[in-house]
Amino acid sequence: WPHRYLAGTATDARTVLCVLTHDAKFDIPLLETALRLPVAYVGAMGSRRTHLDRDGRLREVGLTERELARLHSPIGLDLGART
Repeated sequence: WPHRYLAGTATDARTVLCVLTHDAKFDIPLLETALRLPVAYVGAMGSRRTHLDRDGRLREVGLTERELARLHSPIGLDLGART
């Protein structure tokens, strides 16, 4: 599981994390772990709709506003897609 790997990996203020999966069972635990680490950047791929859903789930697991504000999402190219 990605969140377990991340928890056991050395990170610091130069670490950049980008979540590219499209499955909440991986995304939520991984982002919960990542947003509580002192890393430089945390980003997640997905549509704006996915980001709103993800934001709600991260709130449910207890992330603070400060932690949530560190999440850059959606990342990637703006293709102008309508979802």
